[in-house]
Amino acid sequence: MSSYREDSFRCVLLERSIQVRDNNRTREDDFFNNVIHNRPDVNGITIDRDVYREGLDLYSEYAGLDVETGTPTRATLEKYGLKDVADKLEAMGRLPA
Repeated sequence: MSSYREDSFRCVLLERSIQVRDNNRTREDDFFNNVIHNRPDVNGITIDRDVYREGLDLYSEYAGLDVETGTPTRATLEKYGLKDVADKLEAMGRLPA
């Protein structure tokens, strides 16, 4: 029996995989666009591009995503019972090596 946390993360991985499959989503799609980047928000906080990228690297490693592509790895997909999704992405040439 899986936990709510595992089930929730399985949904995140599935959504990410669908975006990779249907829209060829890449890591570059995870970055804010130039309009939002380095622009103060209403509280005067600025989002630093380098700090954001570093955080994204850490999240990618923690979440089992390939740091270069942002795509879930086969090991991660299989860990959460999504082997069929990994097989499909691999057949399309979109699963990281």
